[in-house]
Amino acid sequence: MARPRKNSTALVATRKEIDSRRLSYFYHVAKFGSISKAEASLGVAQPAISRQISLLEEEIGAPLLERTGRGAKLTAIGELLYVVNVHFR
Repeated sequence: MARPRKNSTALVATRKEIDSRRLSYFYHVAKFGSISKAEASLGVAQPAISRQISLLEEEIGAPLLERTGRGAKLTAIGELLYVVNVHFR
């Protein structure tokens, strides 16, 4: 009998710990809607922020941001993570 596949939301719920630095970078990008604005706020280079968010997306198993020429827009899962992140700040 095949095991049911877990969806990405379930993966978030089953993780024991997510890197707090990655969450902080994600929070700032989501808050400002831009990696460059998050860079200015955090004092961290854009490539480092982008890399940490990519690692967070891999850890969660789903894209959190849609990167555009004018910034970054949250995906549905990104919105959920942002709301949870704001709630626990």
